[in-house]
Amino acid sequence: MDRHCRVAINQNVRGAHAVPAEHVAALRAAGSRRVYRQGDTLIWQGEHEDFVLLIEHGHVWVTSTSPGGHTSVLAVRGPGEVVGELAGVDHGPRSATVTAVSPVEALMIPAPRFRRLLGTAPGLSLWLLEVIVQRLREADRQRLEYGAYSAVARAALCVLDLAERTGRPVRGQPGAVLVDILQRELAGLVGVSRTTMDRAIRDLAGRGLLRTRRGGLVVTDPGELARLVSDL
Repeated sequence: MDRHCRVAINQNVRGAHAVPAEHVAALRAAGSRRVYRQGDTLIWQGEHEDFVLLIEHGHVWVTSTSPGGHTSVLAVRGPGEVVGELAGVDHGPRSATVTAVSPVEALMIPAPRFRRLLGTAPGLSLWLLEVIVQRLREADRQRLEYGAYSAVARAALCVLDLAERTGRPVRGQPGAVLVDILQRELAGLVGVSRTTMDRAIRDLAGRGLLRTRRGGLVVTDPGELARLVSDL
């Protein structure tokens, strides 16, 4: 598994599926600014609220809860990315819950305005189609990784990605990065049971690469963790 780790500790690094710069102004003109605290719920699964959110600062979890009550973390979205776009297009119920991982600033765009923009700006429509396709490809890749790599490798890869996107420096520990995620949330994101994730975290901690703390994980040496992932 080849992985180059570039831990950018910056809550405003644009997300992987960011809106193209030429369309941001039109979205801002159509929406209104909202501010959320860490832990706030922006969107509830199953509801029929009619708006799309453009994340401008901070990061959010996208989670889904099964009929049996099991909650899985599906994705992390960051600056420049939209959430709630599917319901904003097809008027259906929300397919997932969106929760602020950190303080978040977002633009709330009423769905009718969002749909009008898609109809008048072909470039924006093409971008949204590309985003949906890319996210489907990511889901396919994750399913492949689930079968091809060990739980330790998948946990390490996921933690590295989170450290790059949402990590914060640890006071008094140069080079260390704090990732605000619970082990049960990481298990949902990786697609393993809580017991399997606990074993994977103990393995990585035993190698001196991770350390648990209340409400999160400390990556003690991101570069060494990246090298381990490359060797697994």
